[in-house]
Amino acid sequence: MILGNAAAARVRLMSEEPETLCYAILRRIDEWLDTIERRGRTNMRGCLWRGMLAVAVFLPALGSAAAQDQQGQEQRRIVGVWDVSVTIVSCTTGAAVGTGAAIIMFNDGGTVMDASSNSNESARLGTWRHLGGSSYSTLSKYFTYSAFGPAAFNGTGVLTREIELNKNADEYTATSTNEVYNAAGQLINTICATSTGTRSE
Repeated sequence: MILGNAAAARVRLMSEEPETLCYAILRRIDEWLDTIERRGRTNMRGCLWRGMLAVAVFLPALGSAAAQDQQGQEQRRIVGVWDVSVTIVSCTTGAAVGTGAAIIMFNDGGTVMDASSNSNESARLGTWRHLGGSSYSTLSKYFTYSAFGPAAFNGTGVLTREIELNKNADEYTATSTNEVYNAAGQLINTICATSTGTRSE
């Protein structure tokens, strides 16, 4: 009866964990348990030894698969759309010199898109990386346009961010550096900022 209960518990676990590797391992263990119940005590020792050996062989793989899945979930905690408030600061003193806003979308797979409240910039396109724990970084590029008269190409920009996600993954704080280049590819300005992001519902 105990073995039957164990088998039933594992069947329930299989229905909750559809990952191929985990499913295959648990199915094999269930088959051994059924064999033990059918054969009775006569061959129980041999079956148990084979079952223990299988667990010893497959358990590290099962643990590795679970660890990889947990790591993947941790990496993807930033995925989603965020409303961001930006404070532009002096790169030397850190004093606030202006404010702005942005909407940022982190995509599963490592790409990021955002739109700034600055009308002289195109949408920013780039990539994000998980640095470990709650730390992430982004690198995005965009076009800049003339602030006066008809819109005309003025240059490009490269924006980098360092992000710290909170425990609930619904807010973050960040620092950023924005390098602005003219049409000839020469660096003409560096803009520093801090920001806070709130997950958009």
